[in-house]
Amino acid sequence: MVRMIGVVLVTHGSVGKSLLEAAAWIAGSALEHVVNVPMNPDHSPDDQAKRISDAVAGFEDGAVILTDLFGGTPQNLALTLLDEGRVDVVSGANLPMLLGITAARAQSHDVHELAVMLHRRGQNAMVVAGDTLRRHAEASRELPAVSS
Repeated sequence: MVRMIGVVLVTHGSVGKSLLEAAAWIAGSALEHVVNVPMNPDHSPDDQAKRISDAVAGFEDGAVILTDLFGGTPQNLALTLLDEGRVDVVSGANLPMLLGITAARAQSHDVHELAVMLHRRGQNAMVVAGDTLRRHAEASRELPAVSS
């Protein structure tokens, strides 16, 4: 059993595997203490729930379960494991969340706080590029010119 807050990634099919491969590529190495539990339509809900439960049980200090879609099977099964102070669930998993795991763990040793930090990281990384570029252009026009 690992003595650290774990992260269990529960997604439809190979989404989680692809996210973890991309995160490892960007980070330069595989993410530590992150377990991928892919959901497979050929497996029963009970079997899939047990696989998630077993993954969470591998972390002595609890786990944050990241799921890909609110209201989807991965999230619905993960919700059955909610346990205040021990297991929390965040839906909408994305690459910035995964890349933020190491830094967030360094700042928090509380399952819920880690879940909130990962949620915020994922949410803050979502932008509409046109709007963001427009705001930056407007802000730069507001700066006074510097003469040399």
